[in-house]
Amino acid sequence: MNLLKPFLKIFTLTTAIIIALLVYIMFIRQPHYFLYAERWLINLYKGKDFINEMPTNKKRILIVSGSNSLFGFNGEVIDKATNFKPINYASNAGLPLNFHIDRVMQHAKNGDAIFLPLEFHYYRASEPQHDIWYIHNMLSWGNGYDKYISTRDKITGYLKNSPSRSIEWFFKGFNPKYKDEFDTQKMFHNPPFDFGYTSLSKYGDFCTQEGELSERVNSGYLGSDLQLSTFFLSEYARLESFAKSHNIKVFLVFPVTLENPQFSLQDSNTYEKINNLVSQLAKHNIKIYGNFEDSHFERKYFYNTEYHLNASGTILRSQNFAKLLESLEKNGEI
Repeated sequence: MNLLKPFLKIFTLTTAIIIALLVYIMFIRQPHYFLYAERWLINLYKGKDFINEMPTNKKRILIVSGSNSLFGFNGEVIDKATNFKPINYASNAGLPLNFHIDRVMQHAKNGDAIFLPLEFHYYRASEPQHDIWYIHNMLSWGNGYDKYISTRDKITGYLKNSPSRSIEWFFKGFNPKYKDEFDTQKMFHNPPFDFGYTSLSKYGDFCTQEGELSERVNSGYLGSDLQLSTFFLSEYARLESFAKSHNIKVFLVFPVTLENPQFSLQDSNTYEKINNLVSQLAKHNIKIYGNFEDSHFERKYFYNTEYHLNASGTILRSQNFAKLLESLEKNGEI
């Protein structure tokens, strides 16, 4: 038995070192290696923040929503056609409304106008809880983003992570090939389109993507019985309060929609859905501006989902949006 003691000590020490290494990888270096984290969004926001600080003599408009706007505008078209400078702060519709509102409140400037082409699910969504995609992203991004999730969700996030993926990316982290450091020198050089900040235009949008949506993709977008959530109303009120104190105007507008059997201009049910949304908002003295048909396009103008336009689609939507801006300006609303 005494002969085994040295081996037991070595085994115990080795096991302790391995456990310590795993803890280090999963809990200390972990912010880079969560299973569901979309790390590209970190640098995407850094790129948008960089764009936001560029000087302009025009009145600024900030566009805030999920990816229907990230892939949905061509800022150059709007800039050339109007008296306004668009700055696209849209990112991912998986992020909750309070996150988007916090971001725009941090970066909006006195006298700006904020446009919200919110995806329809935001109107009925409750406060985010226990969503593993959201939890992993907030833990991954660092810089205080974990304030958006509870201690319980943080623990859940670690428990539902993949140890093998963490270890894999820990060692990849030593390879310069996998470094994702933000570099402004890589921006605005028109590289082949990729899901990353280097594909952003100088207005913060993706507007060079080419392709056409599969015939298999369809969407009804929203129900005709949609009810506004308490969470949406409270967050919108929070944004309105901020806006009033900073001489900022807020405009709800319609998101991109695809002409398809489940949401068609030839179907009266489509108009019932839109009219119900407008009516629900009006009950709370909230106006949604423009006509949803101006953001509704045929399949050939879409890229890879029912919310993402291709390059041609972004031009059409931006031309229609420019007309809305001109109308608001003419009426003294902006």
